[in-house]
Amino acid sequence: MDLRYRENSQEDEDDLSSPYANEMELAVLNQDECRFRQQGKFGRILKPDEVVIFRMRVLEPQFMAYRCDFFAYEPGTEDVAVTEEGPQPKNVGCCYIFPSNAKDSYGDRTVMINGMKHQPIGQLFVHYMMVQPCKAIESTLEVSYAKYWRKRKPLDIGHRGSGNSFSVKTQCASLRENTIASLAGASSNGADFVEFDVQLSKDKVPVIYHDFTCYITMRRRHGSGDSISSTSSNGSSRGDGGDAFGELYEMPVKDLTLHQLHMLKLNHVSEKDGSTKYNVADDHQPFPSLEKALRVLDPDVGFNVEIKFPLSYKDGKHEAENYFERNEFVDVILAATYKHAGKRRIIFSCFDPDTCAMVRVKQNKYPVSYLSHGEVTLWPAYADSRTHTTRTVLYTAIAYDLLGINVHTQNVLTNEWLIQEAKDAGMVLIVWGDENNDPAVIRQMNDLGVDGVIYDRIEEFKSDKDNVFRLEYRAKRALLEQIREITIP
Repeated sequence: MDLRYRENSQEDEDDLSSPYANEMELAVLNQDECRFRQQGKFGRILKPDEVVIFRMRVLEPQFMAYRCDFFAYEPGTEDVAVTEEGPQPKNVGCCYIFPSNAKDSYGDRTVMINGMKHQPIGQLFVHYMMVQPCKAIESTLEVSYAKYWRKRKPLDIGHRGSGNSFSVKTQCASLRENTIASLAGASSNGADFVEFDVQLSKDKVPVIYHDFTCYITMRRRHGSGDSISSTSSNGSSRGDGGDAFGELYEMPVKDLTLHQLHMLKLNHVSEKDGSTKYNVADDHQPFPSLEKALRVLDPDVGFNVEIKFPLSYKDGKHEAENYFERNEFVDVILAATYKHAGKRRIIFSCFDPDTCAMVRVKQNKYPVSYLSHGEVTLWPAYADSRTHTTRTVLYTAIAYDLLGINVHTQNVLTNEWLIQEAKDAGMVLIVWGDENNDPAVIRQMNDLGVDGVIYDRIEEFKSDKDNVFRLEYRAKRALLEQIREITIP
C-alpha cells in the first residue's frame, strides 16, 4: 500500500488497493511452480525447505509499505483443496514492512509478527532487493535477444580468452588470462565466444579480472620514504642501493583506481613471490577495460561477460565485503556495454542469482545466463539456497526468465535428467570446468547436446580457425551470389 494514498483514504485498510503498484506475484522453486504468477487470496502453503520468491512492480518504492498476512489451516484440513465451499484458512497474524525497514536497495530485515490480539507471535526474516531503472541506457522493443537463441552446433567458448593461466589442474595457458592478448588469441583461433570476468575499479570503471583481490609490490623503506617498486617480468626488483624484491600486499581490486591498476606492478593472488612468467607488453597486462575489449576485438566474436559480484559463504565468510551498491554496479557495466558493443553478440552471466535477475529486469537487449557449480564441492558452498543444487539453479533461471544456465560439467555428468529438462523448459545449457580441457570430454558434451562448451587453450583443441558466425556469414553471401547469378541474365 502507498503510504501517501493511505493517509488520504477513508476506506478500511483491508479494502485498500494502491494505484501505484501491480498485484503481488510469487514463484516457488520447484518444477511446477517456478514461473511467477499472481498469488491467491490466501497466498500459498509454505512447506519445509521450500524457496518462495515474491515480486511486485511499483512506481515509487520509497513510499510503498507491505502488509504480510499469515494464515493457518485447522489440523487435518491442510491437504483439502481450497474452494469457496471448502475449508478456509484462519488469519492468525500479520506484520508490516515499511520503507524505513528497507532503507537500502538490498539487504535483510527482521520484522515482528503480531497475532490477532496484537501480541507478538513470531518474527519474519525478509531478504529483499529493489531494482531501479538504469537511466544510462534506453531499452526499446526495437530489438531484443533476451530469449533468442538460434540452434546450431555447440559453441566453442574460450575460457578467460585463451585459458586459465594460474589455477588450472592441468596445463596452464601460454597467454595471461583475461588480457587483450589472450582474448584476441582465442578469437584468432576460432572461438565463437570468449568468456571473461568483469568488475569495477575504485573509480567505477569496468575492468576485466577474475579475482576480487590482487598483490601489489611495495619497496622497503630506505630513508627516502616508502614508494611503489617497479618489478620486472622475471620478478626481480631493484630498489635504492640495489635491494632485492620488496614486500607484497594483498589489495581488493575495488580499492584501486583504473590508473593505479595500470601503473602499479601487480601480481595475481597465486604469484605471491612477486614473479611472473608472462609477457609484460601492454596487451598482455591485466585489467584491460571492458570498453577497450569491446572496441578492439573482432566484432564477430561473441562475449560471455561474467559479472563478478561477491556472495556470502555458508560458513559466514564473504568473497568481498563493503562492495558497491548493486544497482549502480550493474548500471555502470550496462552503460559501457550499450555504448561500445555495436552489433556484437553478448551474454551476461553471474554466480549471484539476484544480480542475474537485476540485469534481466534492467534491460531487454542482451540475454542473461545463471552461472553455477551446483553440487560440485571444489569450492566453498554459498549461503544462498538458490545456489545449492542444479535443480534449484534451473528453476531459478526459469523464474527470472533468463536465457539459460552455465553449469559445471560434473553437474551434467552426474545429473542425467538435466539436459532434457533444460531443453523442455526452453533453457540454453552451457558447460564449464577443468574437465573440458580434454578433447574426449568436449566431444562427449557436444554429443549430449549442450549449447556451448567453455574450455582452455582453444588453439590446441579446435582445428577450424574460423568461428561459426563468420562461416554462416560467408555461406549467406555465397547463397546470395548464386541467387543473383540465377536471376540476372
